[in-house]
Formats: sequence, structure tokens, C-alpha cells
Amino acid sequence: MGALKEGGRNVIDDLMPSQEDLLYEEELLRNPYSLKMWVRYLQARQDAPAKRRYLLFERALKALPGSYKVRPSRSIQSSLHCIREACAY
Repeated sequence: MGALKEGGRNVIDDLMPSQEDLLYEEELLRNPYSLKMWVRYLQARQDAPAKRRYLLFERALKALPGSYKVRPSRSIQSSLHCIREACAY
């Protein structure tokens, strides 16, 4: 089974953490409920591909379901829904 391609790039590579993400990922492994770290991570990745940002939002919401600070806007929520449906195929 081959990797999914989008525009000549491997989609899985776009979703995997990069070297720059490792500091955030390591800190979140130690303390997954740190609101400050999730907000910093989301801010640092605001220019990342949309799918990566949506994945981060979903992870943050799962770790901090009651936090309004990581709750995405309605437009982001609808985009999350569309990406979930597209990734299911």
C-alpha cells in the first residue's frame, strides 16, 4: 500500500512532527494538560499546513476539552469536520 500523495508530496510527512516540533511534543508528553504549552504550540504552528494545524487543535481539545482558549472558531470546526471526513477514505 503506497503513501497518499498530494501535489507530489507525501501527506503523511506533512502530518508527522518535525524537528522544530520535538520540544513541544516532549513537553506535552511530560504534561499533556498544560494549557500554556498547547497555546504556545498552536501559535508557533500557525503557518503550518492546514491539516497539521487541525490535528494539533484536535489533540489540544482532547487534552483540554473545557478550555475556551484552545476552542477553535466555527470556521475551523467546520474545516475539522471536512478533514475528518476526507481522511476517513
